[in-house]
Amino acid sequence: MKKSKITHEAQFVDWEHIRRKNNVIFNEVLAKCEEKRIRHIMGFRHGWNKEIIAQFYATVFFGHLESDRAMFWMTEEQKYHITFSNFVSLLRLGTADIDLPKLHDAGVLETREMHFMYPRNMRGSWEKVNGLYSYFGLLNRLFRKTSTPRDGNTSDVTLFQRNLMAAMRPGAPQFSVGDFIWQEIKNVSENPQKICSYSPYIMFMIWKVTGIKFPNDVKHMPLRPPKTGHLDYHL
Repeated sequence: MKKSKITHEAQFVDWEHIRRKNNVIFNEVLAKCEEKRIRHIMGFRHGWNKEIIAQFYATVFFGHLESDRAMFWMTEEQKYHITFSNFVSLLRLGTADIDLPKLHDAGVLETREMHFMYPRNMRGSWEKVNGLYSYFGLLNRLFRKTSTPRDGNTSDVTLFQRNLMAAMRPGAPQFSVGDFIWQEIKNVSENPQKICSYSPYIMFMIWKVTGIKFPNDVKHMPLRPPKTGHLDYHL
């Protein structure tokens, strides 16, 4: 019997590879990810231990500690927690991130609101990966292995990945990167059918909170997409 997958096969974006390609779309995506303060988290590299991650998701719950949101879990036989403000600090997102708009507050972006991601002649492709402008197509490819890990349906842009891609639209306001990752971990924890995701960030957090550096059995591999086509979306 084939053993089911425990954790998502996350990758980290090799931004040096992106920069060396000196491709117009690569350059635009790099610049926008830098502007939105998400570049660091997408390029974050850290291996993980599948059993430690599985135990985290089996025990984690979300609540409050004093006046701050908090995440509580068990590692081996011990209970641990982290507040949202400390989570943001741990991921080096800056204290200002805490008070920025939260992408999850508005609910999943509706299909009709995705129209700007597609050429006018692709109206029937809204929510589909096929047909995206090259700029959004590259973002989709990078996000699926980093900030919005997806192993299942690869033909559609689903759930809050839509909101994240919309937040990369020119002129869109800044948003809380820390809250996005926090809420996505919460969503995974509340859906037992979902594969364990965000392993690099969680494993790093567990190390820093527990003070124990557990051996990793999964190597975090780089994501190096091939050069894409011409810029067909005006930023």
